[in-house]
Amino acid sequence: NYGGNLQLDFRLHPNHKTIVGLHYLADELEAHKLSSTTTAIQRPSMPFPVTSSTVSTPYIKAAINTTSLFAQDEWRLSDDLKLTAGLRYFYVKNDLKKSDPGLMNDDETYRKFIKSFGLVYTGFTNTSLRASYSEGFTIPNLAKLYTTTTAGGQTVHNNPNLKPETSKNYELGARYSNNNLVLDSAIFYSTAKNYITSLSCGASTACASTALATDNIYVNADSAKTYGLEFLAEYTLPDTFITPYMSGTWMTREETHSGIKTKDTDTPKLFGRIGVRNEFLLFDKPVWSDLYLRAASKNRSSSGTLPGWGTLNLSAGINFGKDDSSSVSISLLNITNKKYMASYSELPASGTNIEIATRFRFW
Repeated sequence: NYGGNLQLDFRLHPNHKTIVGLHYLADELEAHKLSSTTTAIQRPSMPFPVTSSTVSTPYIKAAINTTSLFAQDEWRLSDDLKLTAGLRYFYVKNDLKKSDPGLMNDDETYRKFIKSFGLVYTGFTNTSLRASYSEGFTIPNLAKLYTTTTAGGQTVHNNPNLKPETSKNYELGARYSNNNLVLDSAIFYSTAKNYITSLSCGASTACASTALATDNIYVNADSAKTYGLEFLAEYTLPDTFITPYMSGTWMTREETHSGIKTKDTDTPKLFGRIGVRNEFLLFDKPVWSDLYLRAASKNRSSSGTLPGWGTLNLSAGINFGKDDSSSVSISLLNITNKKYMASYSELPASGTNIEIATRFRFW
C-alpha cells in the first residue's frame, strides 16, 4: 500500500486552532494462493482414519482506494474549557481487477460524512475532565474481502459481500497528574451497524457448502453494542526514572445476528498490560527500556472458547538527531514462547520473535 497526507494549520483567531487536509491511501492485493487441506476421519468400522484432501488455487487482483477530506477546529472557550469539533468526508472505491470466475461481486463505491466533538475541562487542580462523541466508518480490508487464511488448524474464509461498518461512540473520562503519579480512567459506549466480525460456519449461512462447520467466516452483524472501562496508573519512583505502570480495559460486546443477540463475540472481557519502564541517558542521548506483561482473559465465540493468555516482553530504544526526533528500538516479544490465539479471526500468535523499528526525521 502507499498514500500521502496533506495538512494545513491555521490560527484565524487567537482562541482557535484550525486544520484542514487531504488523505489518500491505495491498498492493493495480488494473490495466487495454493491451499491444500487434509482431513482425517475416524470411522468405527475401520482401524485407521480415512483421509481426504482438497487443493485450491484461487487468484485475485484487487485494490481499495480511499480519499478523505478533513477539517478540525479547536476552540478555547475559556482558560479552563476547550471544545474540539471535526468533520471528515470519505470517498472509497473498491476495484476488483481480476478474479476467478464467479467468486466476487462487482466494484463498489462508498461516500460518507462523519463528525466528532470533544470537550476538555481543566478547572480542577492537577485534574482534567473530558467528554467526546465521534462517528466511525470502517471499510472491510482486502484480506477480509478476498483471501481465505488457514493456520494452526483454523480456517477463516473471506466474504466479498461485506458492507462498511458505521458506528457512534461516546466517552467520559478523567485524568489526574501530580508530580510522579498519573491516573486516568474513562467509560465508553458504542453502537455499530453492519459490525464486521466473524462467525463459525456452523452458525452462519454465508459459508460455501464445502466449508467445515468448525471454519470461520467474516460477516456483518446487524448491529453491535460495546461498553466498558479503560484505566491507566503509573508512578515514577522518587529520584529515579523508573516507572511501574498498569493499563487495561474491561469490555462487553453484544452482537445481533438475524434478530438473535449474543455476547459470545470472540472478545475477551479483560485485557491489559503491566510493566516497568526506565529512562536514562547514554552518551547524552535518551535511552529507554520497557519490561512488560501483556495478558487477556478467555473469550467465547460461536466457534468455542479460547483460554486466557499472557506474554512476557522486553523493549529498548534510543532517540537521536535534531530534538531527539529520530529513534531506533528493538523488542524481544513472547519471551517464554507462549502458544496462543488471541481470537478466532486471527492467526495463531507468533512464538518468541524480535522486532526492530526505526524512525528518522530529515528536516
